[in-house]
Amino acid sequence: MKKPFVSVCIIFPRRNPWLDTCVKKCLALSPAPDEIVLVPDDHSADAYNKNKKIRVVVSGPSNIPQKRNISVKSTSKKCDIIAFIDDDVYPHPDWMKNGLKYLTNELGAVGGPNLTPPEDTYWMKVTGNAMESPLGYGNGYIRHVPVSSRFVEELPTCNLFVWKKLVEWAGYFDETLVTGEDARLCADIRRLGKKIAYRPDVRVYHHRRPLFKPFMVQMYKYGFFKGKLFRKSALRQLYYLVPALFFVFVILGWMMVFNPWLSCLYKAVWVLYGILLVIEGVRNSKRIIEFPFTMFSLFVLHMSYGWGFVRGVFSH
Repeated sequence: MKKPFVSVCIIFPRRNPWLDTCVKKCLALSPAPDEIVLVPDDHSADAYNKNKKIRVVVSGPSNIPQKRNISVKSTSKKCDIIAFIDDDVYPHPDWMKNGLKYLTNELGAVGGPNLTPPEDTYWMKVTGNAMESPLGYGNGYIRHVPVSSRFVEELPTCNLFVWKKLVEWAGYFDETLVTGEDARLCADIRRLGKKIAYRPDVRVYHHRRPLFKPFMVQMYKYGFFKGKLFRKSALRQLYYLVPALFFVFVILGWMMVFNPWLSCLYKAVWVLYGILLVIEGVRNSKRIIEFPFTMFSLFVLHMSYGWGFVRGVFSH
């Protein structure tokens, strides 16, 4: 059987140390990718053109799905499979081997967990802990910690192997979105009759956003564009509503204290939520000193994502 031609696509604003690590580790993969397509906003990465395996395509100021579409369209005509990875991510040495092993003609896309790098700072690790929790990230927690193999509805483009022809048949990424474009692409792939597989050994390491503001902004954006997709009917799973409902409860629930019965309910919800925060904080913290801010990261995640989702549902 002929070996598929594989293009690794990486988008980013400008060259940075994390990108250099990502490219270095991608070039060292076995089997190695046939080409690497880099799409920066500017000419900061032009030096990479000296490597025959790397193509730099300057996009100018563009949003994320626009840049992903540029990367796909800039791959070789020989390209069969696109391996998406981000500049703040680097692959495990077995990433390419395992990704290609699982991506068969019956599957549309394959991916796996993006793990917190061991070298991340304390403030990055506590947000990583929150993202590994089912309480914090719902069903999406499997994106951040290895679990058993399964079929899923969506996977992120920081770790995704997909047939190029499916991206083309799906009409490429939705350029009206700023983030959440990967969820929309996965929904389109499933509408084409193909499955999306999660495999725990298709691993990458993804640098987390630190607490406080960078993490809050990231979660708000995730929620906002999931809300937009929900409004457009691209996503209809009810669990996406849970953080938004919790956000509304926190903001408006204080009005329940004027009714004795509702006041008891209000207090009971907060007690239950506090207990769950403690359980998940203990369960997901790697060190005892991470426990307090892992719990706080969970609360920040819920509030930021919930506010973003509400805004996204009602945006135009």
